[in-house]
Amino acid sequence: MMWKTVVRWGETDAAGFVFYPTYFGWFDEATHYYLTALGLSSVDLFSRDRIGVPIFEAKAVFRAALHFGDSIRVSSAVDAIERKTFRVAHQVWRGETLVAEGYEVRGWVQFGPEGAKAGTIPEYVRDLFQRSNPTL
Repeated sequence: MMWKTVVRWGETDAAGFVFYPTYFGWFDEATHYYLTALGLSSVDLFSRDRIGVPIFEAKAVFRAALHFGDSIRVSSAVDAIERKTFRVAHQVWRGETLVAEGYEVRGWVQFGPEGAKAGTIPEYVRDLFQRSNPTL
C-alpha cells in the first residue's frame, strides 16, 4: 500500500532537514491508511469493537536527507504476524531514491472496563494481511 505526502515546514529542523521523529509519524499515518484500505479502519475498530493497535516497537534507518517541499511516498505492508502482534514494514521514497526504511510492531489490544489487554489477532484479519502480502 502506498501513502503519499509532501514534507511540511514544521516537519524540518533548524538545519532544514526532516526531523527524525517525523518519520515515525509518517509510519503511523501510513499504517492507518494501510489498515483502512484493508477494511480495518482504526476508528471503526475502536468505536465498534474497542480494539486498538498500539505500537510496541519501532525502528528506522535513514539513508538520505529530506527537505521542506519534497514529495514522498511511504510503501507499507505487514511482513510478520504473531499470535497477538503484527509487524508493518515501511519504505520512504523520494522519486526513485529510498530515503528511509523501518518497521512498527503493533499489538491487537482489547480495551475494556478493566483496561487494555492483548488479544489474539482474529483469523479474518490474518487472512486480510496475507492477501495483501502473499510472501507472508
